[in-house]
Parts: sequence; C-alpha cells; structure tokens
Amino acid sequence: MNKNVVIAVLLTMTLLLPGCGGDKNSAAVTPSPILITALTYTPVTVIPQFRPSTDILAVAPGMANYWDIDQDFSIFNGGDYQFLSFLALTVGATGFPFDQLQSELTYSSPLMGASDGAMAVSVSSDMTSWYPVITGTYSAFLYPTGNSILQQTVVLSAATGTVTLSYSLDGGSWAGNIPGGPDTFRIVVRNSTGAVLRQLDSFTDNFAFGSYTADLTAYRGQTIALTFEHQGQFDPIVIDDVSMLDSNGHEFIKDGGFESGGLASWTTNTAANLVQNLTSGSRTLEGLDVTRSFYTVPNKLWGRWVDVFSNPTGSDIATTISYFNQLGSEGYGIIYTNPSTTMAITSWDGGLGGRDIGFVFGLATSMTFTSDDGLGNWNGSSLIPTTYDITVPAGGEVAIVNFIIMSGTDTGLAATDTTARATEVDAAAAAIASNFWTDPQYRNGMTQAQINAISNF
Repeated sequence: MNKNVVIAVLLTMTLLLPGCGGDKNSAAVTPSPILITALTYTPVTVIPQFRPSTDILAVAPGMANYWDIDQDFSIFNGGDYQFLSFLALTVGATGFPFDQLQSELTYSSPLMGASDGAMAVSVSSDMTSWYPVITGTYSAFLYPTGNSILQQTVVLSAATGTVTLSYSLDGGSWAGNIPGGPDTFRIVVRNSTGAVLRQLDSFTDNFAFGSYTADLTAYRGQTIALTFEHQGQFDPIVIDDVSMLDSNGHEFIKDGGFESGGLASWTTNTAANLVQNLTSGSRTLEGLDVTRSFYTVPNKLWGRWVDVFSNPTGSDIATTISYFNQLGSEGYGIIYTNPSTTMAITSWDGGLGGRDIGFVFGLATSMTFTSDDGLGNWNGSSLIPTTYDITVPAGGEVAIVNFIIMSGTDTGLAATDTTARATEVDAAAAAIASNFWTDPQYRNGMTQAQINAISNF
C-alpha cells in the first residue's frame, strides 16, 4: 500500500468560431469561486461519477461512469466506451507525452464527500451493472473511491472448536492508467484498537472473484473486527455470503448475506476527503511549459480540464493548440451543435450503445465533426479535431478550459431517427457556456492565476 495514501479505517461539420464574445474582464464574475489549497496524499486517478444509469451495465449501482485519466491527462474510456481517447493535447507539432506518474501529480482541494454525492459502500439488488448481486436479493458494493471500508465487530467468546470464515466476492481492484496509484483490495482481521492482526487475502491489480475461506480459530475467545478494504480503482468490489461458523454451527456474523437490504449490522466509512482535483507534472513543448489539470464533483455530469501554457522566454510565442478527440461510437455517433450555444456539441450513439456525451470547448479556432446520417448507417466519423490559435506573451500564461459531459442515458436506445436529442446533456452544456463567468461552480478548484489566463471563455 502506498504510504502516502491516508486510509480512515472506520470502524463533417466545421465551425469557425470567433475569438470574441466571452471577455472575462467585462463579465460580472461573482460570487468568487473556491480556490485551491495543496494536499499531501495520493488519490485515485480513475474517479467515479456517481450518477444513476437508465440503461444496463453501469459500473456499479448509482455509478454510471468514471473519469479515467490517462498518462497524458486525456480521458481514456469513460466507463461505457464513450471515448477512445479525448482531449489528447498537442502544442504545434509536439504532443503532450504519455508519461505521467502518480508521484509527480499535484492534488488539490476542494475535498469531496457524501454531501457531494460520493458513496463508499451500499447494499443493492441491482442485477444490471457490470457486477450484479452474487446470491439472493442483495449484495454489498464497495465503490472504487480509493478508501471504501466495510466492517463488522465479531465476539468469539462463545466459539468452540474450529472457527471458519467464508465469503464470496466479485469485481476487481485495479491500478489506474497513471502508474503508482492505489490498486489493492484486502480482507483483514483487526483487534479492538484497530491494529491489523492478520491479512486474510488481498487482490492487487486483479479480479476479486469466487468463494473464499479462512481459519480463524486462533481468535476464539476474542473480539475482532472483520474488515473489507477497497483501495483500488475502476471497479467495485461486491461482497456476499459472509459467514463465520464454529464447530457447533453457531453463526457469529449478522446479516452476512445482506438480505436485510441495509447495513444496520455493519459499520462503514462515509465517503470523505476525496480528491478530485489533479494537476499533471509540467512538460516543455515547443518552448512552452505545459500543465494539465482535471476537476470534477462526484455527482455532476461534467468534468473540467484546464491546460496552462507558460512562456518562460523573453519573446512572445504564437502557436496552435490541437486536441485529438475520438468517440467510442466509431462512426455511429449522432453529433450536433448544442441548440443553445455554438460553444458546445452533443453526441449520442446510434449503433453501439454508448451513453450520451457533451463537449464544451468555448471559443475555439476550429472544431470539426461528421455525424452519422442515419441510425446504424456508419457514415459518420469518431474524430472531433479541435484547435486554438494562441499567443503566449513573454513571461506570461494562456489557459484553455474544456468540459466533457457524461450522462447515465443512452438516447440511442429509444431513438427512432437522428432528430432525437440528448436533452440532459444539452442543458448541462448550455449552462456551462452561458454561466461560466457568473456561476462559481465552473471555476471552483482553479487558482487565480489560471482564471486570469483563460482565453476561450
């Protein structure tokens, strides 16, 4: 386990877009956003999106998608193959390298938790997500927040003979795309002070699947805490059929099958202190020092990228910033300009079943897309190249802000033709474009220097 991880064991359309009309200096920029402060521990870089899914195969109950940040700070997949890499950055002819390590990232506030929609543990009867209920009607789900804990205190003072623990698992505990992050799920026995007496099993960067047993006879006569700790990324851990029997068949676990539909017999941690504001290490590209930042709120539809281009030289640098954007719909995407703004587009999948997405790019120099011309015709393009011509003054900075929107809806499932609209995504994108400078939620988690340097809103 990474020593920097704090674990709280608790119990073909081309738009040529003008470079004006969004002057931040003339807009009413109130109230002030929440600015960031530095933190010292390592979070996940595959960040759960806690939104309900209206189709099948959510990542977990109440968790439709995830923001899987790649080694170049693009988004890799989205959880439902909405993307095949999106917001991959190039300065001039030089790409932002695919080499970020967890150890060089900066993690910043605001911290997120249950009040922002994040979940650590739930009991669900869901049978439509990636990992459904194991047996019976309910199972427990530990979410991939980097710190999700399920625990029960067990009194073994009356145990006789052999004490055997058994439990069933499904799911997986994985490393993120950026090397060096949390990656392990483990089952441990703790004493009354919380000290680990024994690690029963662990799963590192791997599936956790099957039925398992452990001999706990050594703890007969004691009071122990059985603890399931999910510190990995991407997938949930599903737990069921937890049982602790002695030789006389006495059961010491309460509601080990979770058939009560709740967690009254168990102790869980509350999702808290989650970091969802990450900044890359700096890379020098064609004379500019470049950093990339990602920020989101657990239950929001949108994630935000802020790319800062700093000029350490004594001369102005003029260049073109390009973004490689590829959808997972692979030519089946129904793509259209947002009905309320030219600064955003929406795409829903007309052939492969991916969920709806939006892209708010602001005042770009160009943005090109080709929509499919019918449901399942495969005449579109998955590529949405986007460019910004910028001039970074000597000793100065320019920042470009982009938003991606992901929903739990697949408009293509009910659409009868290409006129269908992903209304939830449309509304979210329009709100960002219209209110970026007046609603602080869209600038929360930025530094004042980043805000001052924004060029495309």
